[in-house]
Amino acid sequence: MRTTFTITDDIRKELECRGLALETVFVDDGSPDTLVMVFRVDPLPGTSPATPAVIKFSKSEFAIPVAEEIQLGTLRYYREYEGEGEGIRDEMEGRFQEDITQTVLRRMGRSGRGGSFSAQVEMGVEDQWVFCTSVVSKWAASLSIGQLGKCFSYGCGTQIRDPGAFAQELGAVFASHTSWDDVQLAGHHKVLQLLASVVHIRRTIHVYHGAVCYPAASAEVVRAFPEYHQPAIVPFQKRPDFEWEREYRFVVNFPGEPQAKKLRLPITAELRGLASVVWQVPT
Repeated sequence: MRTTFTITDDIRKELECRGLALETVFVDDGSPDTLVMVFRVDPLPGTSPATPAVIKFSKSEFAIPVAEEIQLGTLRYYREYEGEGEGIRDEMEGRFQEDITQTVLRRMGRSGRGGSFSAQVEMGVEDQWVFCTSVVSKWAASLSIGQLGKCFSYGCGTQIRDPGAFAQELGAVFASHTSWDDVQLAGHHKVLQLLASVVHIRRTIHVYHGAVCYPAASAEVVRAFPEYHQPAIVPFQKRPDFEWEREYRFVVNFPGEPQAKKLRLPITAELRGLASVVWQVPT
């Protein structure tokens, strides 16, 4: 059983903004002390497909309908990725650069152009677990999913038919199969742990899902959101060099820092029921 809470206008006003929509809030019997909140993310509002065809490319044995586990990787994992696959490693994963040239010049008592002088600051967010898939959209209209799979050097393409429902089930599995031991808790989260005996809801998990954007000026995309929401947006923006990937992501935000760079979760009947193999290399 699952207890789903009504999302009131007051809750939406507090937790939503343009480009970030709260889809569901629930507590699952599998983890009755964990509140799960699912958000749909649109980093550049109005540009993401309304009904995306979300495909997970993988080796056949790791396809969601047949595998036993699903693997998530942290932002750090993808920054340090050393395996096969062109373009997967990105040292700016979960980070963005902001041009502060004019700010520095003003503080130096100078104005106008800085000539050869420029100043950049690198910003980042706390590590989070990510499940990466792809969007089959207009850019691939003339290609079959099979041709796309070969581009990614995989042997199987699995469609996730309802990304919102998949995000919800992923949050439920995460809630019931992770614990405080899976993260390095910050100070205020340790306080929550100590209060667990008197607080019914011990922790809150946020699951974000949406298409990644590839802006030339990532700082402008991030700063367009209220400061409270910016950490949720950062994992959904990457540099233009990676645009060919056309990613659709599911990001699990858990209090604290992940202890391991990879996390394996069991594939439940609910997750399996939302996925179907739509292409596979003949054996």
